[in-house]
Order: sequence, then structure tokens, then C-alpha cells
Amino acid sequence: MKIHLVYDSEYEGLKDALEEDGYEVIERDYSLEQFKDYSMGGRTKSDVALINGYNGSLDKHGIYETLKQIRVNLPKLRLIVQFPESFNEDRKWVLDIIGLGIYDIHFIDEFDLHDVENWLHNEMTIASHSGSATEENTMNQSPIQKPIKKQEEEQINNKNRNEISDLEIQQPSITQSHSVQQEQASTDIDETPAIKKVTRWKNFLNIFKIKKMRLKSRTKVPRKTKKNKKVVNSKSGNDQEVQKSLDEIFELTPVPNPKVQIVNTSVAEEFTENSNVNKKNKKPQSKAKIVGFFSGTKGSVGKTTLSSNTAAYLQFQGFKVALIDADEHSRGATMMSFQDDVSLPKKSAILGGVTIYSLSSIQIEDIQSKFDFIIIDFGNLISFSTMNVLRQCNTLFLIAIPESLSVSIIRRFLDKEGKELLDRIHLLINRYEAGRGIEPWDVAKRMGLECSFIIPDDIQNIELASSKKTAAIFVKKNLIKEPIDKGLKKLNII
Repeated sequence: MKIHLVYDSEYEGLKDALEEDGYEVIERDYSLEQFKDYSMGGRTKSDVALINGYNGSLDKHGIYETLKQIRVNLPKLRLIVQFPESFNEDRKWVLDIIGLGIYDIHFIDEFDLHDVENWLHNEMTIASHSGSATEENTMNQSPIQKPIKKQEEEQINNKNRNEISDLEIQQPSITQSHSVQQEQASTDIDETPAIKKVTRWKNFLNIFKIKKMRLKSRTKVPRKTKKNKKVVNSKSGNDQEVQKSLDEIFELTPVPNPKVQIVNTSVAEEFTENSNVNKKNKKPQSKAKIVGFFSGTKGSVGKTTLSSNTAAYLQFQGFKVALIDADEHSRGATMMSFQDDVSLPKKSAILGGVTIYSLSSIQIEDIQSKFDFIIIDFGNLISFSTMNVLRQCNTLFLIAIPESLSVSIIRRFLDKEGKELLDRIHLLINRYEAGRGIEPWDVAKRMGLECSFIIPDDIQNIELASSKKTAAIFVKKNLIKEPIDKGLKKLNII
């Protein structure tokens, strides 16, 4: 079976597992909008498209219109779409989706790989959704639920038996095999292959330690996990406290005056309470990780915005962070941190207490033991001394925008001076907007690098943050914070 996978890079485990099991993932998009752009060609070699229907960038109307366009462009392609459980409550919207001829709809916040296997091999039809009483049950079920029900029956008859985990599917015992065979014979569906397949998935998951996947979205519905067959909220008290504080900050509550120097504090007073919650769980590092943001010899790609907001985000998470302004000509990081050209070093209230240094006035080794992270904002003039600093970085984020000129200039640098840095470079595509410019996978292909993560174009919130004298990640509904968080976690930087 040939699959067109429409999930972002966070779900690489899904792609690898499907290919390990014999499926061909021959086409790949990272969002519903990208899949729509692909469908404009009107041709595909895939048998089925496996789609994450919600990634937070579109509302329900936008999702409907996008799927409608995809269905018009690819009328014969089978679409399997996963939505959050909360979407199933809007029955009118669900019926509109069914009206597009999309019947393989699954409303689930958590899924594992054998769920996907069953979605692929058990095609739903319009009959699956007939009847208001049965419609909801049919739309939420996956065929893997049948063996799960058998487990529950076994647990009722054997109360002393230990409960099995969500991913375990146990084979019938010898004493129960006769009754199980009779039950299977009485149905039209032979479930023995399904049980064997699930057991094989279990072994595969254990070998590669693939965890249960969660829906990636900004939906307000809390994630739920199964524990001893009781549904519990996965948020702890500390998480809820942090979320409450985040809401206050996102409403743009006043921040300290950036012209007033903060003395003997690691964070501005307004952020102390939030940071302390996270600091309790952070282990101090003996030596700071050095993370550089650069773009070869290409300027005006958003390096300073991303490096400053990354520093502010890490500081807010409870880490001790230094931001080094390595662009002696524009001093962009200094201007963004204080909205003025000030003497350094100095702590920035705008960035929540990040300490700002000038590269010309320090040796990195002298401050490395004082911080958890050192973020360096490089300029677009690469000198001999700049190359020495680039070599000191543990991680280098190469910033590119989806434009041909940007890609060509950066690629030229990589082919020459940057060749020795390839082992620590991660491609970060900035200012992405669906349907405009070069698509991210094309940028990565031209540069010969894997795209680590994508930052959407969010100029409005960046300008709003500047007018409010705060960082963009502290603006409500900003589009920068989430990809920064996921990108840093994906690369095991935090």
C-alpha cells in the first residue's frame, strides 16, 4: 500500500514504523495547507492519504474548505483524517465533512501505531455513519477495539489478573482458547490475524521504544491519559499554575521599564514566580550549551528575532541564559533587548532577565560556567574570528527564508566556508506562509539539509511586541513560541 503522509516532522516515528512494516510512504507533506497545494497538480501515485486534520493553524471552516479543495483536486484518493475528540461534538460540521465523500474520519486525541494499521485496512463507507444512534460510535471506533473488548471480558472473569497496558494485546490462554475459537466462529470477521498483527506491533514498539503518539494541536480540550481504566487530567497542579501565569503574560501585562537596570536578579520581578516553578525541576549544568543563530552571508532573514525570542523562552522556562550580540555593525540583539544602544553586559527586562553581552568584550569560556545556555546572534559578515566562534557552538541554527535568492546565497556559503560546520547545523525555515515562495521541503532539498523546524510568518505579533516593549513569545496567540518549544525538544536541546 502506497501512502501519502500528512503529519509534521514530530511524527517521524510513524513514518519509520509504517515503512518497517512494509508500507511505502512515497509522498510527504507537513500540514493540511501544504497537502492542498500538492493536490493542485491533480495527480498522485498514492493509494491513500493519512492526514492530521488539525494542527492549530486553521479553524473548522478553514479545515472544511481545505479538505473540499483537496477532494475536488483528487476525487479518487482515499482520505483518512484524524481530528481531536472535541470536534465530534459539532455534529453539523461532521456531517459537512462526510458530505465531501470523506468517510474515514477518526476522532481521537491519542493513538498508537496499531490504530493506524487498522485505519488503513478497514475502510469506512457512508453506511458507517448511518443512523444518529450508531453514527457517533462508528466514527470514534477503530477495529482494534474488538480485541480490547475481549480483554475486558477476561478481566471480569479473572479479577485477580493484572491489568494490561494500553499497548498490550494478550493472546488467549490455553484454557480459554476453545471458547474464544467458538466466539470467533460465530462472527463474520476472523479476528485472529488482527490479534497476531497487534502482537507484532507490540514487539516492534518494545524494541524501538516508540511511545504512544499524541495529537499535536492547540485545542483547548485537555489531553487525557488512561490510568487503571480511569480518565484523569494529565496536567499537574504546577502545570496549571504556570498556565495561569502564562495567560496573564500573554494579555500583555506591564513589564519592567527596560531603561532600569536589574541588579542581583536573574529574572525581572514580574517573571520570578513563573520561573521558580520551572526551576525546581531543572538540574544545573556545569557548562553552558552554546547555540548559534546564523545565515551564512545572507542578512535580513530574522536571525535576531529568533535568537532573542529563543533566549527569552529558555529564561522563562527557568534556565539561566546569556545572549551574545556578535553583530558589531548593526548591534541588532542589543537594540531588540533594550530598544536602545546601551553599554553591556546588562540584563534585559524585555527578554525577561536574559543577560546581554557583546562578543568583542568577553571570552565565551569565561562565562560558560555561569549559565545553562549561551545564545549567539551572528551577523552576516563571516570573518576569521567569527568562524572560530561558530566552531565553539554545540548547535547552529541556519536561518533561511523560502526565497530563491536566500537559498542560493546560503548554499554558496555551505559549499565553501560552512562545509566544516555541517555536523552541527540544523536548518530552520523562517517566515513561512503556505502558498507563498518555495515550499520548505524544496528549500531543504536545495541545501542538502534536513528541515528541523519551521517558523510561520508572524510580523503582526512581532511588531505588537515591539510597541509593548516585550518579546514576541509573550504576546497572546503568537506563532513563534510553539515551534521554538517543539524544535528545541525535538533536537534534545532541552
